[in-house]
Amino acid sequence: MKGPSAVRVRPLAAVFALFQRRWLDPFLVGLLLFTWLKVAWAADDAFIYFRSVEMWYAGYGPVYNPGWRVQAFTSPLWYFALVWGRAFLPDAYLVAQIFSLLLSAGVWVALRPWMPHPVFRMLSALMFTASIGFFDYTSSGLETPLVYALLVALLWAWEKRQTHPWAVPAVWAWLALARYDVACTLAGPVLLAHLYQRARQTPLRLFLGKTLLAFAPLLAWTAFATVYYGTPLPNPAYAKLNIGIPRLDLLHQGWLYYLAHLQLDPWTLLVALAGIHLWMVQPAGRPWAAGLALHLGYVAWVGGDFMLGRFLGPAFLVAWVGALKSGQIQPRTAWWVSLAVLVSIWSAPHAPLKSPLIHSVPWQTTDGVIDERGRYHAASSLVAYLAYHAQGKPYPFFPVYGWSRQGYAVRHSPLKAAVVDSIGMFGYWAGVEKTVVDTWALVDPFLARLPDADGRIWRPGHYERDIPKGYIPTLVTGESRLQDPTLSALWEKVALVTRGPLWTWERWKAIPGYILGR
Repeated sequence: MKGPSAVRVRPLAAVFALFQRRWLDPFLVGLLLFTWLKVAWAADDAFIYFRSVEMWYAGYGPVYNPGWRVQAFTSPLWYFALVWGRAFLPDAYLVAQIFSLLLSAGVWVALRPWMPHPVFRMLSALMFTASIGFFDYTSSGLETPLVYALLVALLWAWEKRQTHPWAVPAVWAWLALARYDVACTLAGPVLLAHLYQRARQTPLRLFLGKTLLAFAPLLAWTAFATVYYGTPLPNPAYAKLNIGIPRLDLLHQGWLYYLAHLQLDPWTLLVALAGIHLWMVQPAGRPWAAGLALHLGYVAWVGGDFMLGRFLGPAFLVAWVGALKSGQIQPRTAWWVSLAVLVSIWSAPHAPLKSPLIHSVPWQTTDGVIDERGRYHAASSLVAYLAYHAQGKPYPFFPVYGWSRQGYAVRHSPLKAAVVDSIGMFGYWAGVEKTVVDTWALVDPFLARLPDADGRIWRPGHYERDIPKGYIPTLVTGESRLQDPTLSALWEKVALVTRGPLWTWERWKAIPGYILGR
């Protein structure tokens, strides 16, 4: 019995060992690349970046609307990367996809030393392709792949902090330029813990000098944004935080946001939660555990988000690195977990690995949360982009979507201003000479300083404002036509900061109140 069994098993074991040694890594890279090319897409919000890039090349500067100094994009670093890439390629969409692919590939390469055993690499690849929140936003045209790359760089800087003590604050500063909220919550405790240790070991003058040098890029941008825009914060921060909705309502929505993930994207949430424990058991992992807890708490505090998984993708990545470094997952256990993940991918309707070439779902929300890729993928995917160009550009706009068509119509109309509720594709195709205002106030500093029109009807990230009487003539003429004297006074202050000369004393007196959202 024993001899024949051994004869039958050994050849299979040898073939499998050979596959592990020579072909597993190329297979996993091919699997990840195939999934990425199939999933790659652009969200409507990405076209806010793209329009702002076109504004730069039209001579208006880093703005969304002509003659209006307003920061519509939330990631300065991603914006200027697109501006740089746009100098070499005429299409910001293609620039975003190329950068996203390169950054995603860099993340996988950087994670390789933390996955020495083949089964850990296989499990990681499966886990990534099972997570909607993580993998969907390795493209999307948004800044998320840049955030992933900088988080991995910060993890490496933390690991090398004894030999390169100032790498942690330097990388953190660049992460803040990529995404303020992720830097302050997910990576904030890491920075504070490191600076506290440095302050105890370094003379005060040297500590302050090195810290200022590390923060120099962030400080430079903060100074520029305060001078140019009148505030260091992007306008969407005011549009989404200054809304007048009771905190308990937002916390309830944050709870629903997590329940929606348990239903639609469980791996992303479960790994993020498990990461708190997996970092805690490591000798120097408590700052990362605190960052995960703080980030998850912050997401609940602000009411979550409308995009499925987007706010949890960075937490998922940090948590998974914690799992790899913790030693809590043994190779034998990893095999069983890999099998469980594979089964979940097979049974899940929208897991990235299983997702069809054209992914389309009806527009519907689960507790205010939507499968954002499912809404836009059929129109804005990389596959659709390549097919559009292969067909000789049958339409004068891409994506071939209703908002693109409407924006293109406005571009060739006599209208000077348009008010819509989705400004990405519409604004991009409306052209750089039109003023586009959205009822969500993402690009409008005046509306962003008004409360939500009806606090009973909202969903995460969408807090509608009423358009006051006389506001559109005000935008067109630049002079207040508002009938409400209080709103007219507010407009005068906003216009002074965002449209007036930069260096007048009156403007600088108005800036503190403008920053505070008063």
